[in-house]
Amino acid sequence: MRYRRPLLCLVLAACGPAQTAEPAQTEREPASRPPARDEATSAPPGAPPRPDAAPPDGLYAAALQPQATSDALRVVNGSHDRAYAVVGERLEPPVQPVGAANDENTTYELVAALAAGACSSVVLVIGGLVRAPSSSIGDPTGCEAHFSLDAADADRAATLFGVARVDRVELGRDLRGTLSMSQTSFLPSERVVAQLVIENPEAGAPVQVHVIEDPRLQWNVRLTGTRDDRARVPERTDLPIGLSVFGGTAWRTLDAGRAVTQPIWIGAQLDLSTPGRYLIGVAVDVELAPAGIGPDQDEARFRRWTQTFHGSVSFEVL
Repeated sequence: MRYRRPLLCLVLAACGPAQTAEPAQTEREPASRPPARDEATSAPPGAPPRPDAAPPDGLYAAALQPQATSDALRVVNGSHDRAYAVVGERLEPPVQPVGAANDENTTYELVAALAAGACSSVVLVIGGLVRAPSSSIGDPTGCEAHFSLDAADADRAATLFGVARVDRVELGRDLRGTLSMSQTSFLPSERVVAQLVIENPEAGAPVQVHVIEDPRLQWNVRLTGTRDDRARVPERTDLPIGLSVFGGTAWRTLDAGRAVTQPIWIGAQLDLSTPGRYLIGVAVDVELAPAGIGPDQDEARFRRWTQTFHGSVSFEVL
């Protein structure tokens, strides 16, 4: 089964263009701190005693419930209606390699394949703690339960299930990004679109680049700006928000000496209805995957990397 990233839908607005800009710079995203183990395991006041010990590490069928009972274990990542689990029989489903979920290799994901409907009643016991799936996907033929782990528990899980722990390794180290615009002034009725050109130098290693081709799915772009050197440009408030996992994006192989273009729909995010000269700061998070592997295959998905390109463009709305 394939994993799809949900993408934020944004609707294209009609506006006008702009001018070329400086080369974009790249940076790494900051690491997010995983929840502390002692924070996750604290029981609420008045909870009845838990069983003497959790069962041995493994995957188990379980009845998840909101209330604490004498036969229930606290679920460290449980929601209000799934805060406790009465653990049942041990399960032995196929388990995929434990793969990194961020570039800093601080968060990992374990994926177990189960029978259809079983992902809503399964828990993972690891390090003596009980975890419910952080997410799941399925169809009438089966489901996948996804468990989020820190690095220490990822090591425990990989040893327990006899699978590899897959860390992310930097991709696209030599990629260069340049922001540009095809014109310097626009009428209010024209679309204001910039282009991020991502180039792989002659000595660069091939890599796959995720290109967003639909302005409604511009989840990877962050824009800020000023008008006439002082007024902050407001974000549009008339855009419908939703989710899409179909179309509008493409993985493109970027060989050495080649380039791909990511359009940046400025008018899809910012209100450019007032005439004036605009200076827009642009940050684009571009997802990369190893070349030669299907980007949705587990090996490629766990080895993805995010490169962030920064730059700015200026233009005038007449």
